[in-house]
Amino acid sequence: AGACAGWVGWVSIYPLDVLRSRLMAQPLTAGEGKSTALYNGTLDCIRKTHAEGGWRVFFRGLSFSLIRAGPVASCVLPTYDIAFRWLYIMLASSPSVQ
Repeated sequence: AGACAGWVGWVSIYPLDVLRSRLMAQPLTAGEGKSTALYNGTLDCIRKTHAEGGWRVFFRGLSFSLIRAGPVASCVLPTYDIAFRWLYIMLASSPSVQ
């Protein structure tokens, strides 16, 4: 279940991660004595990225993230659940916690 949750999470968020990466790493172009950004915002980045390679460009490299996401999520989610239960029991049994 944890692996499936990791895969669903990555598939749903990956296009936004591609946009974030492109916006953060965009080269600045020099023009008329000042630097201008390659993208004029998120929608412009979406348009230019789509024009570059269609919708497939938003998922380029996803397979590597999915290979990693399965094992990571299948370890992290149960570990979180165990830690949460342990803390809940420890705090609930503590007389100083109101």
